[in-house]
Amino acid sequence: RLYRTLAARDAAILELLAEEVPARSCWALSAVWTRAFELPFKTGSVMAMVPLADMVNHWTPTSVDEQSYSCYFDVRGEAVVVLAARQIYAGEELTQLYDEKSDAVLLCQYGICPPAPAINSMNEAGLVVSPAVLCVAPSGQGVAEPSLVTARAAALERHGWSDLR
Repeated sequence: RLYRTLAARDAAILELLAEEVPARSCWALSAVWTRAFELPFKTGSVMAMVPLADMVNHWTPTSVDEQSYSCYFDVRGEAVVVLAARQIYAGEELTQLYDEKSDAVLLCQYGICPPAPAINSMNEAGLVVSPAVLCVAPSGQGVAEPSLVTARAAALERHGWSDLR
């Protein structure tokens, strides 16, 4: 998937690298891609290599309330500055939240495979549920009362489900 993403986005670069050994070229481009940062500039966001910045590890939350990354980056003019987000203790690992993206996107973009168990509120799961399940009686046998079907559909719609009726 990463190769397909790179090929679609960086086709010109891949063409230039095609004269080299394809596997090595793909590896090199992937290595650069997973080390680059998307930085905001006046002309829009740009992908940039920031020496030493990629040595700051991605912080993965272990609970919904935890916010313990130690630093963050800020673009000031043409410079990227690392700022403390909280007190950093001697010998402590520097961490930052690379991006508010799902684990799948973080894996493809940065090569990050988060440790388990981790909670990432940006994770999404595609789930297809037949509307017929709304009609099953609580016993699992027969058809539910229409008021129960309506209540079930309304509860799911409040959480973003659609096309349930």
